[in-house]
Amino acid sequence: MAKAGDTIENRWTGQRITFVRTSADTGGEVLELESLMPGGGPMPPSHLHPGQAEHFEVLEGEVEAGIGGERRVYGAGERFDIPAGTPHDMRAAADADARVKWETRPALRTEHFLEAAFGPEPGPHLLEEYAAEFRLAELEPE
Repeated sequence: MAKAGDTIENRWTGQRITFVRTSADTGGEVLELESLMPGGGPMPPSHLHPGQAEHFEVLEGEVEAGIGGERRVYGAGERFDIPAGTPHDMRAAADADARVKWETRPALRTEHFLEAAFGPEPGPHLLEEYAAEFRLAELEPE
């Protein structure tokens, strides 16, 4: 179970996430993370969070994000929101790393999903088990 200060790394993409405030710290209100996205890293699949909104602040570098079909680059100091149910993806915009502050509201079981997804054996039922937190956009009905 994640606690504030813990860091996990996605072995496929190199993305590192540090837990700043967990659902236990906030009574489930928010999960606050800091994420380091490696420059030149792959674009993750477009996905959505059915009942959760996300807020991002770019702390360093640039982030390329596709949100609801619109693509743009955000630089250090810029903030953006992703409403619940909105398909999105993002990565570092260049060969340089990007660092973002990331909040998910409500927290639900997102920290558990991230730990499982970044773990050594994500398992075949990961998307089914965490469907309230994470869904691939391509699997959603039109």
